Amino acid sequence: MKTLTKQDKDYLILGACFAFLSLYPVFHFYTQNYYSLEIHYLFAGIITVLIPIFAFTFLLFLISRKLCFSFYLSSALGIMFYFINPKTASNFGILLIIPLILCILYLLYKAGTKKPFKDIITVISIILAVFICFDFISVLLKTKGGVRNNFKNSVSSISEDKFQNNKEINSEIKRDIYIIMLDMYPGETSLKELFNYDNSNFAYELQKRGFYVFNNIYANYSLTSMALPTMLNMNYVEDLNFKNRFDAINNAEIFKLAQQSGRKTVYFNHSSFFRPVKPKNTTMINGIMSRKIYKYGLDEVYNYSYIYLKCNYSVWKRLIKENKELNPFVKFKDEIVKYKEPKLVFAHIEMPHYPYFFDENGNKQTDTSITSDKVINSQWLINKDGFLPHLKFTNKEVLNFIDFVFENSDTKPIILISGDHGIRTNHYIKDWDKHISDILDDKLSIRTRFTTFGAYYNPDNKTNKIKEAKSLVNLYRLFSNDVFNTNYSTIPDRHTMIFCGIGCENYKYFKNSKTLSSKEFKKLYEPKNNLE
Repeated sequence: MKTLTKQDKDYLILGACFAFLSLYPVFHFYTQNYYSLEIHYLFAGIITVLIPIFAFTFLLFLISRKLCFSFYLSSALGIMFYFINPKTASNFGILLIIPLILCILYLLYKAGTKKPFKDIITVISIILAVFICFDFISVLLKTKGGVRNNFKNSVSSISEDKFQNNKEINSEIKRDIYIIMLDMYPGETSLKELFNYDNSNFAYELQKRGFYVFNNIYANYSLTSMALPTMLNMNYVEDLNFKNRFDAINNAEIFKLAQQSGRKTVYFNHSSFFRPVKPKNTTMINGIMSRKIYKYGLDEVYNYSYIYLKCNYSVWKRLIKENKELNPFVKFKDEIVKYKEPKLVFAHIEMPHYPYFFDENGNKQTDTSITSDKVINSQWLINKDGFLPHLKFTNKEVLNFIDFVFENSDTKPIILISGDHGIRTNHYIKDWDKHISDILDDKLSIRTRFTTFGAYYNPDNKTNKIKEAKSLVNLYRLFSNDVFNTNYSTIPDRHTMIFCGIGCENYKYFKNSKTLSSKEFKKLYEPKNNLE
């Protein structure tokens, strides 16, 4: 192989710098959200950038026979992955940008690679590399802000002594226990206010089966990442001594109680952002759709870039064809019949949460404009055409699952169904900090974020105490008292609004929040008159 010329070396240096510049958003996004994103998200982002760069390098080399220049040109074009935004630029505009960049690069090529230009790009790359090193060091040391180091908050109003440590476990007949958490399930009043939809038939069908259905129980947090550890530990997330949400769930009190009562514990996970969860001594069932790239993870990295968006559509189209895999209840039913011993099964079902893969009859949605919500000027808007059919299908699947469990159980089980939060409206994926006051002034938006769903079935029907629960944290406390003979007292209801972009499961954002007591919440956001 011939010795590289000085110009070829310059092209290699610049090409490497340009490639690094196009990768920087991937590294930075991952280090800022490492508690939310597994390591495969980082590799997926790197591959999504590098494969087109190398492929385009190969094609240019076949034409020009100049490898170094081909790599330089291709890596420079790779920066467009981040900067081209189809939400604000038309396809025609993108076609104009590409030749413009090509012309600029060609002029640089004809003029020779100028040393000052090379030095500037190299210095920028070195500075960004230093930033990335600091990012990853802070990840390793887990020293970056907010509650991500430890849930415990020094201004906590809840004392530890209210939490019982020595429990008398119920030794009576060990019924199976099913806890079904439906992600982003709204309260009935929210559906009426937002969509003029009457969901009372779902409650009626549950009542026919012997359930007590709560009338608009309230969530304690507006995000799953805070709500789920709170529910499973029956205490507010900032009052728990765990370093992150996964640790809190892995050591959750509800699983310990079930195990002490002689029950096997099973966790059915249908959420990509909770894949690292592995509760102690608990069987994990992976019910996640085969989403190699989860929509709102890398979308944030590439700013809805044109090339990535096209790749994303192809992934969705492939998934839509896999109809059985997209319905978590199919696998859920197949798996739980394998366990004959007394058990507690917790199922995190990411429905009616988007993506909305099904219509109300369970037919696969082939129109990708329906399966996703919409983003206009960085504001996240609920897609009614996708959400309502998906909600109706969710209702049918929940009822079918209950009937299935009743038919396949030797003794009637205990079943708790709840949401984790309501529908997030008036939500922003970017510049959310500029809209905090607007969001807090939007009474409907706040109300629908916290109004969620709850239903309870216990064939022993020992107590009506659980009916007194007004929020999820106390629902789970009273549920524990009912099924495990614990003696948890109820704690003051409070509701915390988390302000951040879509997918911000990182606890450093917890400091960007607004907490209200139940009294304050009702005064500010409850309608004066009940809906008809």
